[in-house]
Amino acid sequence: MRGKGFQFMRLKSILFGGAFATCLVAAPAIAEDCPGNPDAMGVSRTIVIDPKETPTLGGHQYNSRLPLEPKEFILTFDDGPVKKQTPEVLDFLKKECAKATFFLIGVNAQENPDLVRRIAEEGHTIGTHTQTHAYLSRIPIEKAEKQINDGFRSAQTALDPIGKKVSPFFRYPGLMYTPETEAYLREHGIATVGIDVLASDWFGRLQHNPEGILQRAVSRLEERGSGILLLHDVKKVTVGLLPELFRRLKEHGFKLVHMVPKDGALPDIPPPTAEEIAAKENAEKQKLAGAGERHVRHVARLHRTIHARQREHARRHYTHRVGRYKSSSYNDFIYDN
Repeated sequence: MRGKGFQFMRLKSILFGGAFATCLVAAPAIAEDCPGNPDAMGVSRTIVIDPKETPTLGGHQYNSRLPLEPKEFILTFDDGPVKKQTPEVLDFLKKECAKATFFLIGVNAQENPDLVRRIAEEGHTIGTHTQTHAYLSRIPIEKAEKQINDGFRSAQTALDPIGKKVSPFFRYPGLMYTPETEAYLREHGIATVGIDVLASDWFGRLQHNPEGILQRAVSRLEERGSGILLLHDVKKVTVGLLPELFRRLKEHGFKLVHMVPKDGALPDIPPPTAEEIAAKENAEKQKLAGAGERHVRHVARLHRTIHARQREHARRHYTHRVGRYKSSSYNDFIYDN
């Protein structure tokens, strides 16, 4: 009886201890159930986050860590989606029956709505990362709020056709926050997801050194014991090292945990104002006009090039045929005017 009581108290402390009000749910996608890949990483379990109870996550920025067991990690990707690398990342995760959280940039979501939908349809969590990857600590709060709002709107617009919802999870570009932006996110039911472990895959000097990234990711997870791992699905080097990263993490006994929002938890993003709608429409008109002008200039250059080549061909042909009878000045007069 004492043993059962101790186990219950331990489970209760995991579920409700500290500042976290999270639910731990057994995940259906374990490695043994991964078709064609018995050694897959899979998902060991799922953590459900209520942003109202847990407004900040991540030991790197905040003294606020998820209730992860030793050797557990959450996989996150920033900056996508992009046409080349993101599908390759998704293909790999599908092969491993693994789930991740993607923090999308709004403009990339607008350009690649099909990838946003694919991320959601394959069971991954979608958060946002501002509209244009703006560093919010360097701009006025009004512009920062717009960056946050537009990022969520862009992601949600891409998801609307399939009836999916963007999660109330946000990550700061450069992890740069201010008290004002923190307050804004809390007021709108959005959890700020920081990190615990940096793999440093965005460093320029590591773009041709995957081993350096791998060593950082694994050793820092080992040192910390567990945590939220940050990677970037827009980096070619990251795509290439994922198989080896998973192999090493499995070898070290790490298990993947998937993070999802509480049922019904949505970002409370205000609709765009009339001024914002008008500005967007004007920007689209200018973009279309600019595209039209560029097309006209391109066609004109193309025609000039074609005509120049035709004239040159005709000049050479005529010179070859009648050059012996006509002076060069005569030929120049005909073909240069």
